[in-house]
Amino acid sequence: MWSIISDKEQRPLLKYLVNQIFDEYQYISQHLKELNKLIKQKVEQIQAGLIMMSLPGIGPIIASAFEANIDKAQAFNSPSELAVWLGLTPKQYASGNKSRLYGITKRGDNYLRKQLIHGARTVVKYLSIKLP
Repeated sequence: MWSIISDKEQRPLLKYLVNQIFDEYQYISQHLKELNKLIKQKVEQIQAGLIMMSLPGIGPIIASAFEANIDKAQAFNSPSELAVWLGLTPKQYASGNKSRLYGITKRGDNYLRKQLIHGARTVVKYLSIKLP
């Protein structure tokens, strides 16, 4: 990119557009860093956020989403109820003594479920690298 900007033969409009895009990129990157810092500070003030961030694969963004949607998970009687609410477990149909499991449901908060799955993928990826 610097070769385009420093090349004297390039058209001035192209240079101007590349400079504008680069400035916008720097501006957005700076604001994202500031937002991530604010989210981390907010999560570190809450005990549930600190507990969540102590788990592998969960950072400030996932912890803040979890805290915003579930808080201390007092509405759930068991961890399995939380997993069902998130849509991480198969749909179950039981009648009499027959029980059938169907595909994983898409219930719950899509954003939170997606973030938890990405966090789990990251943990699995790094575990495979660290293990011999």
